[in-house]
Amino acid sequence: MRKSIVLLISLFFISALSVLILKNLEDSNSFINEKNHKINKVQILTSIKNIQIEISKIFLENKENIDTIINELGSEYISFNIKNISIFFTIKEYDRVNINLLSQNDIKIYEEINTLFFENGISNFDTFRYIFKTLEEEYKSINKESESFIKNNKQSNDIINLFIKETYNNEILNIKDKLGFIKKNKDEKLYEFFIKVNYLDDFAKAYYILNEKGAVKYFESSFK
Repeated sequence: MRKSIVLLISLFFISALSVLILKNLEDSNSFINEKNHKINKVQILTSIKNIQIEISKIFLENKENIDTIINELGSEYISFNIKNISIFFTIKEYDRVNINLLSQNDIKIYEEINTLFFENGISNFDTFRYIFKTLEEEYKSINKESESFIKNNKQSNDIINLFIKETYNNEILNIKDKLGFIKKNKDEKLYEFFIKVNYLDDFAKAYYILNEKGAVKYFESSFK
């Protein structure tokens, strides 16, 4: 039963995305035969953007059912091919804690992060906060108008790596996907949207954070 539901959901997404991507390929037919590396990257980025637009439309048009759809997907990747493009994507609810709360001096404000460390058996939480505060002070001495210190996954990963180096323990990697940097509003649900695109000999992945209306709250991409 579950497999049939996931298949139905997959077809639901794929049918919405395929039309747009095919149209994009037809409008830019020269990309199909052109082996130029830069042009391939443009095609990939265009495809990623088109997928995000279509997913956002699906969110907006299915607000009442989106949680049911995502729960049935269970973080499984949907994959499909359109001509020379291979696409993989998945969506899940955003449930990360905001490490920017460590900026506050009141332990009650950042207790959620402390609890995350404790429940996963990760020691040296105070060291983690010390590293955060030290780097934050350096950052804010240069960027005094910045509202929050951590703004992307790279900055978050840098702190995690420094913590591992300092403590000689990599158990924090078990909660890496639970540490975020987005401020969540009580009346807004957020979702993580992961995309992988392979076009000719180029590969890229993208990461979006969307709200229940499909609005983009954060985006990053990288090539391999």
